Amino acid sequence: DSADENDLGQEEIYIALDGLATLLVDGEEHRLEPGVFARVGPGQKRRILPGADGFRMVAVGGRPNGEYRPPAWTELGGPLPTAPRSGEQSSVDKGPPGDDRSRG
Repeated sequence: DSADENDLGQEEIYIALDGLATLLVDGEEHRLEPGVFARVGPGQKRRILPGADGFRMVAVGGRPNGEYRPPAWTELGGPLPTAPRSGEQSSVDKGPPGDDRSRG
């Protein structure tokens, strides 16, 4: 489910590899299956519901007019991601210091 504030500013492309899924975009259903590419624009609420036999895909995302800055936990020796406390943003979703995403 990508309806949180972090993901809503992000454009995403999904490439179905194996299995079936339903992509919900702003409440509208779309079928994902191998050979199908789907784009979701920034500001659109999206959710992927995998089929009964599972689903594999590649997801590529980015913020229009922004550069990608990987979160600190992806760096070798970086801090491990932590589960969020009630009302906090997960460290998995936070970017490096100075990144807009870390202002949570």
